[in-house]
Amino acid sequence: MTITANDTEFLSAVLAGIDAWLDDDRNLDELGHSRNLIRKRISQLATDSEESPTRPAFVIVHGDPASFEVDEAAFERWIASNEDEVAGHIPGSHHEEPVSDLIALFDAARAADVITGDYRLELLIDAANAPRDPGFTLLLRNRNGEQENIAVTTGFTELIYADSALSTAQAARFHLEHVITVANGLLYLITGDL
Repeated sequence: MTITANDTEFLSAVLAGIDAWLDDDRNLDELGHSRNLIRKRISQLATDSEESPTRPAFVIVHGDPASFEVDEAAFERWIASNEDEVAGHIPGSHHEEPVSDLIALFDAARAADVITGDYRLELLIDAANAPRDPGFTLLLRNRNGEQENIAVTTGFTELIYADSALSTAQAARFHLEHVITVANGLLYLITGDL
């Protein structure tokens, strides 16, 4: 379809006439509906062309992303060289902001290359440090491409505390695996496969 300036000018003139008719207060429903249809068509004409076909408002496709995992060797090195720091980030029910601790733990693990995953995806964690129901919202978004500002999520996830009898390494693994399970569950919902 070829769009000309005359099409847009004509529809704009018709719309101006409808606007004038609406001032008359007769047949307002019918004229209002006609006006809205013409405005919609003018908008379509202004954005459509053969080179730029109408696109859907929202699209998510996948390119077989790799799942998130713990790199065992990196995990062991990280714990061996940073055990005190890691212990300080283990969320506890007595902590004022336990989800912030979880995020600090996860960020430290990522910085140490303990968490592996698809380099095309960014994993974000938003804290909800509510005293009664602490938890987080995990989001995944593309690092590149047309949809990099769109994030997908399954919503709120309740924070689960590790058993206090666990070692620092075991507790850190528990929390990292919890986040990874949520992330991989979201990947599964997107792709249907992992």
